[in-house]
Amino acid sequence: MVSGNRQRVRFDFEGSLALARRLWALADELESARTRRAADADAARHEWRGRYADEFNRRMADEATGFVNVVHGLREEARGWAASWKRAMDEQNRRNRARQVDAVRADRGWFERNVADRFTGDHSDDEVPEAPEADVPQPPYFTATQREVTY
Repeated sequence: MVSGNRQRVRFDFEGSLALARRLWALADELESARTRRAADADAARHEWRGRYADEFNRRMADEATGFVNVVHGLREEARGWAASWKRAMDEQNRRNRARQVDAVRADRGWFERNVADRFTGDHSDDEVPEAPEADVPQPPYFTATQREVTY
């Protein structure tokens, strides 16, 4: 007979979403800085010509690429923390349900456990509603999409 995992999922539910929000906000700040720097670079190169202007343009292009890569990485990391939150919440809810199924099974009488189950099977699992699945929290707020389910 299978029984539920009694241990809690080791995961910082609040902290993971807070981190996702912070990573997303940092990406937003970098986007703003990139926009400001691009505007300043446009003003600087307006009348700038020659070898140093070319070098400046290459460096600004490299910087713009770097900004894009870092912003993309931060946003992906934030989404990753949100996806981890969803997986951990789903697992915790499955464990909570399994514990409840165990409790229902333990509350059954001697006759049901030892006689009726031989003919009809154990239906304890059918008496407990399925654990819901959480949605992945979405940017930029990464709000929890579900609370832990207790039975």
